[in-house]
Amino acid sequence: MHAQQGPPAPVEVLDVARTMPGVSAAVTGQLDVEAVLRRRDGFTSHHDDSSQVSWAEGIGIDVVRGSGRLSGERTVTVTDPDGTERTIRARHAVVLATGTVAAVPPVPGLADALPWTSRDVTNLHEVPRRVAIVGGGVVACESATWLRGLGAEAVTLVEPAPVLLARQEPFVSDLVARRFEQLGIAVLTSTRSIGSSGSHRWAGVRATSMEDPSSSTPATGAPRWTRSWSPPGGHRRRPTSASNPSVSTPPPTTGS
Repeated sequence: MHAQQGPPAPVEVLDVARTMPGVSAAVTGQLDVEAVLRRRDGFTSHHDDSSQVSWAEGIGIDVVRGSGRLSGERTVTVTDPDGTERTIRARHAVVLATGTVAAVPPVPGLADALPWTSRDVTNLHEVPRRVAIVGGGVVACESATWLRGLGAEAVTLVEPAPVLLARQEPFVSDLVARRFEQLGIAVLTSTRSIGSSGSHRWAGVRATSMEDPSSSTPATGAPRWTRSWSPPGGHRRRPTSASNPSVSTPPPTTGS
């Protein structure tokens, strides 16, 4: 069984308990959101990786922080946060294992609205009342489920494909769509996001039906909160445009 350590786990546990014969009658009340988020922060050590650094150094791995670039054969040049550079040479090979970052769709105004990516939304400190999620893939559907479970009143997914989870088997899409209807999550399929706008406190997405491009409707927007996750030692950066969906800050959320 896959063990989830973030917000989805408590939401899933409560949902299963509410539908399990012999258990559902004993389930009362709602999730304690603050406790759920404290649990999440405990699992991530409040974004303090010092214990992991100690582990690495303990087995002979040097940890070098900075911005690296390949500068020659088996050679990496690292620029430290203070601007100084150092060169590291490998005896055999350089392994590139940088991971990935969420991509933000090229929707006019969306990057300027500073949408939450999947990393941002899983590090939220307050649950928005309304959320628009751009995308209908796995990350988007999971985010919609636990945001609704944590108390978001209006959650809307905007997906250009005719169905959610278009890369999965058709029955998966049908099951998820039916469950979203039961949960009160609005789904706009065959719908393309055409613009995003907002202020320092609020942002929203405008979408159009791909079957009737002349129509235009505002998807659920959300207030912009003042408290959100930022990288250690830095500030939230403007996302770079790309062709993939992601998840957004209580402005729209982008999720693939």
